[in-house]
Amino acid sequence: MVWGQGDGAGLKVIDTAIGRVGALACWEHYNPLARFALMAQHEQIHCAQFPGSMVGQIFADQMEVTIRHHALEAGCFVVNATGWLSPEQVGQITPEGKLQRVLSGGCHTAIISPEGNHLCPPITEGEGMAIADLDFALITKRKRMMDSVGHYSRPDLLQLQLNSSAHRLITESAPVQPMSPPSLPESLFLSDTQPLFS
Repeated sequence: MVWGQGDGAGLKVIDTAIGRVGALACWEHYNPLARFALMAQHEQIHCAQFPGSMVGQIFADQMEVTIRHHALEAGCFVVNATGWLSPEQVGQITPEGKLQRVLSGGCHTAIISPEGNHLCPPITEGEGMAIADLDFALITKRKRMMDSVGHYSRPDLLQLQLNSSAHRLITESAPVQPMSPPSLPESLFLSDTQPLFS
């Protein structure tokens, strides 16, 4: 896994040969503004990634609710991938039983339709491939019923402001010119014969 400093320049839906694709990772899915930014760009396929092999069944349950909700709200397909650690891999990470339990379960690799349904059986343990045909007519069907970026978004009341500029760690500026000291009128200087206080 590679960590980087994300910014609004990457919060974009991309046109591809298979449709308009957007993506978020893990708990970015709990940021409704980030999800709305992708919905407003008419995302058709959402790629979700969660680490998996964490915290047990509760993490898998929450993940399933999250991806099914996004599919329904966005009216798009969600393809979710989770990692899986075998018992041997968990043992290599830590020998402690309590920590090993934290690194087990919590997987839910799945493909969800715009109606919130599983299109193939989810993978909740071990390695495997989730495969499904995506019928884009389901997007139209869902959006005819409810389109979250249509009039239901109430643009007369609510708007999202997105800073889509790339964040830069270094900004170069023009060299600073040295300032010359200001010139003061001679009357401000005291003469040798003038008393300081009278």
